[in-house]
Amino acid sequence: MKTNKSKTPFREYLEKRKIKVPQVAKELGITVNQLYYIWNGDCRPNHANAEKISKYTNGELTVEQLRPPMNREVCSCCGRLLKRHHILKLRSEERKKKKKNNEKKDEHTTQVEKKNPRKKSRGLLFP
Repeated sequence: MKTNKSKTPFREYLEKRKIKVPQVAKELGITVNQLYYIWNGDCRPNHANAEKISKYTNGELTVEQLRPPMNREVCSCCGRLLKRHHILKLRSEERKKKKKNNEKKDEHTTQVEKKNPRKKSRGLLFP
């Protein structure tokens, strides 16, 4: 589930200088996948990686910019962290939709079978 996120400071830095993520990953000794997650804002770098990136940018990006404080808002109904709560809520809604679709498919197949009963002969279906 992708959302439209604002550009991260790290992404802006690299785009401004037209530097490719794999090149930076190789220089910093961080996996390309991990660096892409940081670049997209999908995850925060750990402190060691944030320091490496800060040194790579010659201090233009600080550790604090790369590791913003986490959202610790709590849901009023259940006490879970909001982000986690909403993910679980979306998953349960998706499951309900799938279940309804499966029930509709089952109803449709039983109706078709009643209209067109097929004879079984030696394990093969004949119309």
